[in-house]
Amino acid sequence: MTVRIGKPVPPPDWRAITGQIAGHASDAALRCRSAIGAIGFDPMQQTAIGRAAIEPDAVPTGAGRQHREKIINLSHVLRILRVPAALPDPTRVLSGVNATNPLMRPPEGPKAMSSTSEPKLISGNANMSLATAIARRMSMHRGVNLGLVDARVERFNDGEIFVEVFENVRGEDMFVIQPTSNPANDNLMELLIMSDALRRSSAARITAVIPYFGYARQDRRSKARTPISAKLVANMLVEAGIERVLTMDLHAAQIQGFFDIPVDNLYASPVFALDIMKQFKGSLDDVMIVSPDVGGVARARELAKRINAPLAIVDKRREKAGEVAEMTIIGDVTGKKCIIVDDMCDTAGTLCKAAEVLVENGASEVHAYTTHGVMSGPAVERVTNSVLKSMVITDTIAPTEAVKATPNIRIIPTAPVFAQAILNIWNGTSVSSLFDTPTLEPVYEGQFGN
Repeated sequence: MTVRIGKPVPPPDWRAITGQIAGHASDAALRCRSAIGAIGFDPMQQTAIGRAAIEPDAVPTGAGRQHREKIINLSHVLRILRVPAALPDPTRVLSGVNATNPLMRPPEGPKAMSSTSEPKLISGNANMSLATAIARRMSMHRGVNLGLVDARVERFNDGEIFVEVFENVRGEDMFVIQPTSNPANDNLMELLIMSDALRRSSAARITAVIPYFGYARQDRRSKARTPISAKLVANMLVEAGIERVLTMDLHAAQIQGFFDIPVDNLYASPVFALDIMKQFKGSLDDVMIVSPDVGGVARARELAKRINAPLAIVDKRREKAGEVAEMTIIGDVTGKKCIIVDDMCDTAGTLCKAAEVLVENGASEVHAYTTHGVMSGPAVERVTNSVLKSMVITDTIAPTEAVKATPNIRIIPTAPVFAQAILNIWNGTSVSSLFDTPTLEPVYEGQFGN
């Protein structure tokens, strides 16, 4: 199954050659054209297909200046495009009732990742401990050693970031693990430059694993002449070559709409639910979930449903940014073990003040569950001296030594859920299954067991 195509003057324009194959009249070329049309190759993809699938099997004809034609083995091209070489019987039912014939579905293109042996992980400097834990966890799942890709992320004397990848990543499914936490600008630039390096090294797909998405609080114009920085960051990530984003507990769910690429937003609440059911076993009837503000009601309600607990709300009024003037409790917290749920803790001012108000209104004890422990400024000191009996955070942001040393702060690992999500993306299976608490019980391997 071959086709003769015209060859431009060297160096060969493989994008043009791919186009000529797609436009050929033969049956095999027709299927090539159908596959290319269904997948919608961009010029870079067509060039990659030309080099990977056409050039090795190209047979030259003529010599010298007459060397302008090549014979292409379309069987090899069809294998690369994952299109069957022979047409099956369209009347044959594959399985079930009214099963769809594969020729009626858009064929899988070169973006499908099943051809790569294993997913590849690479990390910046933002949270190396989490990246290492994810790699270790994936190694356990896969039964092979999945270490981080060997690379260096360094800075010149003037602060410029330099990235060098020491391993071949051509055609690989790459996952870049990098939260954009403090210092947000440096870590964001590391992520962008690493992605650019991978794109220019011909990685098949680049997924940004951003456990903590910085700039998420700037998701709208709260005043005149202010930016929407979350949208700007989304544009920068896409322009750097990132094709998918995996994150956890975005400050505002609508940030997913800022991207024109798939965004998988994991939730910490299923993990929190497992931990709460373990820590408060035997006294769950006394637990009450508390939202620290009106904007977090949906998040708190979702966790309350998971553990079948009542919900209370702290209504706060601010005189100016960062300063709370008044707090009012909506709901009866008398004698309750209150759990404040939020997506992040920055300076801990609001959190500690809310805990005090809850105790003043009759709460027997107050705990806090926060996904992202930003813990900037006086946060550690405030939590240490507060009425909070315990505060639980995750390791989406690398904890400082001061945070680790605080007796009433506990850290829950997120490596198990991120490792499973990465494997699901790589396998093309459901990520939303990880939103269910029962699904995460085996993922956390009895960490929250009886």
